[in-house]
Amino acid sequence: MKQNVLDEREQQVLGQIEHKALNAAEILLILAIVVQLLLGADFRQIAGECMVMIVLTIGMIAAYVHSGIWDTDAAPSSGGNLRFSLFTGAGAGLLTFGLKKQILIALAMALGMFILTFVLLTLLMNSVRRRQEKQAEEFEADE
Repeated sequence: MKQNVLDEREQQVLGQIEHKALNAAEILLILAIVVQLLLGADFRQIAGECMVMIVLTIGMIAAYVHSGIWDTDAAPSSGGNLRFSLFTGAGAGLLTFGLKKQILIALAMALGMFILTFVLLTLLMNSVRRRQEKQAEEFEADE
């Protein structure tokens, strides 16, 4: 095993750089998928990007919940979950409308994505809060 030559500050800077690069990669993957769909690609043509996005997202979420981390910029909250769910619902609705040109299907997709996102974020928020409480109890027991 190689020795780490970075001091604590350098490790923090490296973590920030990697965090920004990972966020950029996620955004670019999503944009690549959306652009390809709008240009008429079928699922076989975007399957690779979708698989990378799914594995990356599930892995990050699992690691965050296991570590008791929600986000670098916000604490877990129902209001934040609501805002993000509205954003993803609107995005799904707009994408569906762009592909299908049918408002009812787009509205149904937007509503479905909103509900799914809100439920999942609420479940994750509760898991993160439980993990944080457990970590606080372990910390107090160690003192």
